[in-house]
Amino acid sequence: MYKMKFISVIAAAFAICAAAFMSSSCVSTDSDEPTDNYYSYGLSQVVDETGNAAANSSVILNIYAEAMGSTASPFMLTGKSGECDAKVKSECQSAETAIKEAVKAGKFGHYVFRVSRVDVSSGDAKTITVYSYTIN
Repeated sequence: MYKMKFISVIAAAFAICAAAFMSSSCVSTDSDEPTDNYYSYGLSQVVDETGNAAANSSVILNIYAEAMGSTASPFMLTGKSGECDAKVKSECQSAETAIKEAVKAGKFGHYVFRVSRVDVSSGDAKTITVYSYTIN
């Protein structure tokens, strides 16, 4: 009787271990899987002695926000991280012409615009700079 109970316990333990192994092997840790990618953007440096820092900052942020189709930071894109990063970078690069025109039209100081993505694929959150542009 004890032998039967022991075998049942061993069989149950084996079944639980097998189920746990199979379910964990189905979870992909491939970073190329479509995921929710969270981006934030803003000015990481502002040195403007023209007295127009607030207005100039607003102009810069609005140009980039329009190019990215974003109404707020942070924002989310769903897809493969590399593809989403490339999309954000391309959209930001397309805004550079408008930024250069705005700088020519007014008095701007020194600004650095940056877009970052939070990467949690390794288990630890780390910030990855996807795009950075210096405006003088």
